[in-house]
Amino acid sequence: MTKARDESQKLLAHVLEQLRHRPKCPSLYPSQSPTATVAKPIALRSSASRTTSEARSLDPDNEDSPERVFSPDLAFDLMNRLRDVLMISLSQGWQIFGEK
Repeated sequence: MTKARDESQKLLAHVLEQLRHRPKCPSLYPSQSPTATVAKPIALRSSASRTTSEARSLDPDNEDSPERVFSPDLAFDLMNRLRDVLMISLSQGWQIFGEK
């Protein structure tokens, strides 16, 4: 039971790290900063399945991927993964937010 809880904690940390490093959506408001970067276009997808390039973009250490653009599908997929980890931990009664 402890090993499964520890693995769930690792999986939670991994999913949260992926969420932290995902491409962010462009700002709706113009920046007041003179060093503001240009917003990247939103990538539209025609299918609900994840492509190989998107799967690679989930890896924050992947430097081979070309310019990463915001994809609502990618963000949705990551949030679903987070929900799954939390739901499984809750159903098993694991305290994954506690200290080791």
